[in-house]
Amino acid sequence: MTRQRKIVERRGHGAMPGGGGCRHGHPLTKQRFLACANVVRRKRSPNNITPPLGQKWWLGFTRGHLAELSIWTPDIFDCQRVIFRRKWTVESEENIWKLCEYIKAQPQHCIQDVYAVFISNERRMVPLWKQKSCRRDQPVVWDYHVILLHTGNRESYVYDLDTTLPFPCPLSLYEKEAFRSDHGLKESYWRKLRVIPAETFLSSFASDRSHMKDEVGHWRMLPPSYPCLETAESKMNLDSFISMDAQIGWGKVYSLAEFVQHFGGKGRPSLANDSHRLKDEDHAADD
Repeated sequence: MTRQRKIVERRGHGAMPGGGGCRHGHPLTKQRFLACANVVRRKRSPNNITPPLGQKWWLGFTRGHLAELSIWTPDIFDCQRVIFRRKWTVESEENIWKLCEYIKAQPQHCIQDVYAVFISNERRMVPLWKQKSCRRDQPVVWDYHVILLHTGNRESYVYDLDTTLPFPCPLSLYEKEAFRSDHGLKESYWRKLRVIPAETFLSSFASDRSHMKDEVGHWRMLPPSYPCLETAESKMNLDSFISMDAQIGWGKVYSLAEFVQHFGGKGRPSLANDSHRLKDEDHAADD
């Protein structure tokens, strides 16, 4: 039986104890947590002059909220903590959308061989190694992450703007170093991948960036200077791309093993039959 250890989850501004999940998390150190707690305390009691919160308060807080602050993780992580991170400068989905747009704008583009790949799962907790925010050989656990896949005759390549691996990176190397394997991981961390042809992604994706704001509507960090991405049908459908429910959304959903088997070999796999969105209207049209 694999020995497991309990570790403290680093939660972000949008995830308070008891809120569940790791969505929209930032790297939150103990010092940063104490600083935020001090700000809240001063706002609640502006007339009280008290010393800054310190080690004693932190220990008391963790004892009282350990159940909400902790998760179980297998030894394969081999670390004292798992880093929960979301980035707010430019979201990974918009990075990849812009990269697809750039490729399509080239005179001799290969857009038919390019795919946007959303990585997530039902619990929105997916570990990836060799990320810029990794510490040594520790993984980063994302709520979701987006990469670009370029398939070729001999090798497929991954474009990940957050990796420390080569850019672009051969899929065989990315699989070995960044994905690794689901074997030995707790099932809640198993990776799934939604693969969408680039042209479908460009024409279908929409985001109003509401997930980049806090509870009162303030930007967590400055958004990109260009307008929000939207389509004639939608201004916000990000969740349909993050979802790993194969019955909704665009593209096709794979397990990690299926993805590696399908795209890891030679040749150019086709998703022509999977690029449409599954809608109830499609069934109505058949009637």
